[in-house]
Amino acid sequence: MANEKDTALILDYLAGKLAGEARVQLEARLAAEPDLAEELAVQRGLNLVLKAGRRRDLEARMRKVSAQVADEAPMEAQVWRVNWRGVGIAAAVLLLAVVGVFIYRGGGPMTPEALYAENFAPYTQGGPVRGTDPESAYEQAWEAYLGGEYAAAIPFFASVPPRDTIYPQVRVFLGVSHLGAGQPESARAVLGPIAGDPEAAYREVAAWYVGLSYLQEGQAKAAVDHFQQGEAAGFRYNWDRVRQLLQKMEKM
Repeated sequence: MANEKDTALILDYLAGKLAGEARVQLEARLAAEPDLAEELAVQRGLNLVLKAGRRRDLEARMRKVSAQVADEAPMEAQVWRVNWRGVGIAAAVLLLAVVGVFIYRGGGPMTPEALYAENFAPYTQGGPVRGTDPESAYEQAWEAYLGGEYAAAIPFFASVPPRDTIYPQVRVFLGVSHLGAGQPESARAVLGPIAGDPEAAYREVAAWYVGLSYLQEGQAKAAVDHFQQGEAAGFRYNWDRVRQLLQKMEKM
């Protein structure tokens, strides 16, 4: 279990405030300390929940104010008189929207790390059928993986040979587990060869997560270059999200 100091470091890491040697040291610890990696996954999940909650709250407040505008609108148009109350409420709606976007983005400009947190989700296609063999190492690793306990899933996924033809998707699960555990370099070490292999069944999936690994590290330019290379190669996995990411990163 992480102590308060480590939790503070992780929060700074997720906010993009940790750089240089401090960042390198934390990532080395994340690769070596499962409890710390688990804390990273927990804090990242909490961030996503908070963001979703803020957005729902904003939408609810905007609907309420919009309803007030509709309820208080004059029944008959008055050409020469201005309904200042209505104007004020409309202005409040606009201000609330602007402030809400500011809050939703964490109170400041969008960062590569924030884009990573917004877009990361585990790849779940091709996993074992849950409940078929609950005692098997594969299904136990899968349960850990689906539960966000990525560090716990890594040992089993890593035990499957890289060239296994029966379970080729397991290498993707391994790479994603490293990413979810806050180990972007380890994730690229696994996923990079798959993304670079024209014959690999999961090439485009692996390429998506390689791009996310750069965002997790705060490397916006490397992420842009990677996604643009995939675009040029005709990759279509998560195509809409890739285009949205590229548009957002152009504004950084």
